[in-house]
Amino acid sequence: MRSPFTYLHFLALSSVILVLGGCHRQDEYLLDLVGVSSLTVKNTPSMAFWELAWSPDGRSVAARAYEGWANSTVTVIDLETGKTHMVYESGGDYLLGPEWSPDGQSLVFVAPTTKANPRSGGVVVVDAQTGQITHDLGFGGYATWTADPERVIILGFSSSCQKEVPIDEYNLTTGITRTLGVTSPCLSATADSLDASSDDKLVLPDKTGTKNQILNIVDGIELGKLNPLRANTVWSPDGTMIAFITSSTRNHQQGDQIMLASEDGACLSDPLSMGVQLYSLDWSPDGSRFIFSARDKRNRLYFLNLTSGVGKELMDSYRQRCAN
Repeated sequence: MRSPFTYLHFLALSSVILVLGGCHRQDEYLLDLVGVSSLTVKNTPSMAFWELAWSPDGRSVAARAYEGWANSTVTVIDLETGKTHMVYESGGDYLLGPEWSPDGQSLVFVAPTTKANPRSGGVVVVDAQTGQITHDLGFGGYATWTADPERVIILGFSSSCQKEVPIDEYNLTTGITRTLGVTSPCLSATADSLDASSDDKLVLPDKTGTKNQILNIVDGIELGKLNPLRANTVWSPDGTMIAFITSSTRNHQQGDQIMLASEDGACLSDPLSMGVQLYSLDWSPDGSRFIFSARDKRNRLYFLNLTSGVGKELMDSYRQRCAN
């Protein structure tokens, strides 16, 4: 699902020793939180995982995986064994997504489709098992799936921040495009805020790039907003809540928080501080857990149980604040 930070954080050679120590401390801190568990991913070389997307059957997670800045892949990770299966190799850093189709058969993401130009491409749909491209749209800057396997939502692409880009619903069977509205063209900062709910609501950046808008996909009517702009917004499986990552700095130490919002964005939970920087977040299909990845921790995924420990505290806070 989504990645609010740049990969260059990984590449500061002067801090290699500090990073190694930081990884250990991060892991210790996270696993000391009641309700947090982890999975060691079995991949060589080690990878950093962004834009996590939990599969509809709950058995695996798809991710944008980085070995290095010049080589990113779409990789599927088995959540029982930790084994990986590379679905698509971009040959460069130009890759955004992935998201699962509702039937769990396909993945949609943005990637280059020619080796000759790793900065040129668009939205593609691939078979999640074979990696074969089944739809090459040739346009788009970011995409997510709706609850209908035939319909995806696509944000346009602009090389500057001067022109708004369209929000389109695209039918993979007919090729018909329907424009829902416009949004900010500065996708590097806001594209990971696009997500569709199971009941046809859409959360994404507004045209100013300063807040999230919540739209009805059927008619494009605004249903609410999140203000200020929230990163890594993801709908709960039942479409009643939005989870997101927010950053804070306390005592000169930066750490990220997980928060929950009502479906119209008007009500927020208390923040759950994780004490580390997070790269991505997604719900389990049954809504009982989050999966997330942390900065500087390669080949490791984490889970937050929402029925016990600090995860339950987060849910209780939401219910106390936002119950009708």
